[in-house]
Amino acid sequence: MLTANQCKHFVEAVVNGDDKDSVPAIRNRFARLYRGWFPDDPPDEYCLYVLLNAWRNLPENWWCKDSLEKENPQTFFEWRVAFLRDKLRFVWLADPDTARYQLKMLVADTLNYRPHAGRIEPWRERTLAVCDWLKKWLTARKGSRLLVCQNPECTETKFFVRDTKEPNKKYCSSPCAVRAEVLRRLKQGQHKRDLSPRGLANIRIGQQKRRQRERMDARKSIMPRNK
Repeated sequence: MLTANQCKHFVEAVVNGDDKDSVPAIRNRFARLYRGWFPDDPPDEYCLYVLLNAWRNLPENWWCKDSLEKENPQTFFEWRVAFLRDKLRFVWLADPDTARYQLKMLVADTLNYRPHAGRIEPWRERTLAVCDWLKKWLTARKGSRLLVCQNPECTETKFFVRDTKEPNKKYCSSPCAVRAEVLRRLKQGQHKRDLSPRGLANIRIGQQKRRQRERMDARKSIMPRNK
């Protein structure tokens, strides 16, 4: 049985693209922790060829309009992660009714993909548990807890799950909250001078490094339980 924290960290890792991160350590950690959360490779290369070409040449297979431009899977594992990321981002951004319906579609896709008679494999069981967890988070008392960081410059950890202890949280991290406040003051003219391009660049670099440390620290404490 997966814990809520395991579901949360897995979903955030997929939806934010840890598998494609510019930092090798984050990419490697994703593969090490979550390879078993996805099905094994198909039995032959032709099957992979068909899957990849269908994904690239049939835009209607993508739920998010920008997925075709942003995703370029080369292996079966990359294809499965891209497939799930596309579905999760759509659920994240959709209205509640549409999100719940699409979650049902994701459950159906999970059950129907190369089914094995008489048993549910660990990867399929985990995906179903994640879908059940997401459904609860979509119907929380104060609305969905699947949020998008309100810092307009956030690109790395843009999607996050708001913890129950932080009901008013609007940003994925402390650096983003600080940066959003700076941008707000600049927009309102409360600063007498704008930051130089070099100063803005230094802030972005510092934010990126802090996010990387936060993400690495969070991943260290989460290890899926293999069955």
